[in-house]
This record gives sequence, C-alpha cells and structure tokens, in this order.
Amino acid sequence: MKKRINSGTNAWLKAWPKPHQYPDNGRIYAETVEVDGIPVKTINLEGLLRTKQTVRDKDVADRIILERALEIYHRERVVTPNKQGQEK
Repeated sequence: MKKRINSGTNAWLKAWPKPHQYPDNGRIYAETVEVDGIPVKTINLEGLLRTKQTVRDKDVADRIILERALEIYHRERVVTPNKQGQEK
C-alpha cells in the first residue's frame, strides 16, 4: 500500500530548492550548531524561510516572523561592531 503525504508536506517539498536550481543543493543554508555540547546539523533562517514559500496560513504567518527576524539580524549585524571594530 502506498503511503500518502499530507498536503502541507507536499507544499514544503515543492518549496525546497531543487538540485537543478541550486548547484550546491541547499548547502548554503546548512549550519551546524552546538546544543549542550552536541553538534546538530540544521538550516539557517534563510533556509527555513525558503521552506515557508507556500500558501498555507501557517506558512504565511511563519514567513512574516522569519522575514522580520532576518531584517533585525542583518541590521544588527551591520551596526554592531566586534572587539576589533569590524562588522560582526
């Protein structure tokens, strides 16, 4: 028997970068973060935003939050100097 994938998952799969669109196959979004000393592979905010390019109500709301978070992140990154006086 074939397993069915719900419509939200189908929308997510359609939104995810395809290998022919991005030669690096999404690796530009990949990050490894440490959680309690354990390395965890994940995607950054830009990658997460790419997965939210659907018409689902939840994705629309998520997109608004992610776009705002990225705006703040990029603004603070440019404005806040590090100890050497350069951009973070």
